[in-house]
Amino acid sequence: MSRALVTLLTFCLLAVAETGAGADEATPANDPAGELAVADWEGSVLARRVRGSVAVLAGGDGSLRWEIATAPDTALAALLARRGRGWTVVLAPNGQGTRNAWGEEWRGLEPDLARVLAAATRAALADGGSVPRRVVLPGPQRPLRDRLARRGAGRGGSGEILRLESNPGGGTVIHSTRRPGRLRLSSWRRHAVRYPARESFAPLWPLEELLDFREENGNPGG
Repeated sequence: MSRALVTLLTFCLLAVAETGAGADEATPANDPAGELAVADWEGSVLARRVRGSVAVLAGGDGSLRWEIATAPDTALAALLARRGRGWTVVLAPNGQGTRNAWGEEWRGLEPDLARVLAAATRAALADGGSVPRRVVLPGPQRPLRDRLARRGAGRGGSGEILRLESNPGGGTVIHSTRRPGRLRLSSWRRHAVRYPARESFAPLWPLEELLDFREENGNPGG
């Protein structure tokens, strides 16, 4: 998995969760109702820049699914169909998950990345990143000697800190104390949907086969 993708996955959950996306209302006779949150992103590390789009579906039990595309295949229709170059990432409430490049075999989500994503969910706030803030993601417990040595070397504690700043043009700019570069996210576009709760959080089917776009969203192809 590329460093740019790891950075994107780590950051996009925090920003999406802070919009409050995916507050579900389940009924016995129908699929749950929720929101598909969509944004543009740009990751930059030194002189390298990568652009794309991301769609996130959040389940009422804490499950999360990302469809992440890189330019030029950034339209919502491409995300829903997994057309072009991109990845599907699924995270279960227990912190375990899967990831796969579109059209390729899926594999387990790395424990460290899963831990960061789960911690970001627990730390999420409801202001959409419009207020500057620091979010501390706890790291693995280390012996006291190791913690002191890390601090003495200027590496800080074992936790990771995310800094969220409001982008003057809209959206959020995110930095991490553990990962180089920065991630810019546009404002989130929300689409009301119904989805089958079990199938939607498995990496087997594209979202175009699962989601029922509600009310006046119109054609989701843009």
